[in-house]
Amino acid sequence: TYFFECPIFTIPGRTFPVEILYTKEPEGDYLDAALITIMQIHLSEPAGDILLFLTGQEEIDTACETLYSRMQALGDLAPELIILPVYSSLPSEMQSRIFEPAPPGSRKCVVATNIAE
Repeated sequence: TYFFECPIFTIPGRTFPVEILYTKEPEGDYLDAALITIMQIHLSEPAGDILLFLTGQEEIDTACETLYSRMQALGDLAPELIILPVYSSLPSEMQSRIFEPAPPGSRKCVVATNIAE
């Protein structure tokens, strides 16, 4: 009689290899440290997308704007970084953009709350 014998649905998901990076010491400004790390990864690591978890919409919007302006400052010196915010109040068609593959020669950076899990 568990849940009144309701049917159980299993929905398979996709898994991707994930590399988790930590700092050796706590950061005074974790948001700026995260954005610097994203830039370093984008400019020096091989192909692969980046996922940054933050606490909420305001912090995500700020991070995306800052990251966008830093990328604009580099101009043609850096490959394209597609910056995609994801949080619950974002329209579903905007959220679903994270599942589209990045064009060749570019990288996606998803900046999200735990909704991305």
